[in-house]
Amino acid sequence: MNGWIERVVAVVAMGMLGSGTMAAQRLLAKNQLALLPENTPAAMAACGASGVTFDVKAAKVPKGAGYPAVEAPPAGKALVYLVTDYADSNTLRMGADGQWVGALKDGMHLSFVVDPGVRHLCVRTNYSSYREADEQWLALLRLDAVAGKTYYVAPRARGLLMVDEDEGQMLMQTTEQAVWRVSR
Repeated sequence: MNGWIERVVAVVAMGMLGSGTMAAQRLLAKNQLALLPENTPAAMAACGASGVTFDVKAAKVPKGAGYPAVEAPPAGKALVYLVTDYADSNTLRMGADGQWVGALKDGMHLSFVVDPGVRHLCVRTNYSSYREADEQWLALLRLDAVAGKTYYVAPRARGLLMVDEDEGQMLMQTTEQAVWRVSR
């Protein structure tokens, strides 16, 4: 078999046999890279390089400091906030136009600046081993960024979604700022 037929067979085997059976695992192992969505042209245009992982923690904020202020975008740029507010301990990597721009966990937010125009955004789990591949997910969003505007995006069950300014500010102000570094 070759190309798309192998991928269809692997997906059908996983559905019919269950991903835990040896036959399905062999087919999946053989076709693992083809099945991961990060290898699609759309994902490669939005996400950063494969295999990059991040260490993430919440920024230390003095008690009584109040809610964080919403930043204004720099002149000629747009500002994007990624906010997570769901119960999950996975680390999420945020990419824009083929580069990782940060990482965060549940109950956190991060912000980054983009140039005006069409931007390709990506959020992906931080897993790096094939053993965890069945836990991986990826979401993409096309953003037509306008200079001087602030955008709020949130991962949801059906993908990466834009939220309105009111909800975005509330989510940003009730989550912790992510501090991240590349771990390898």
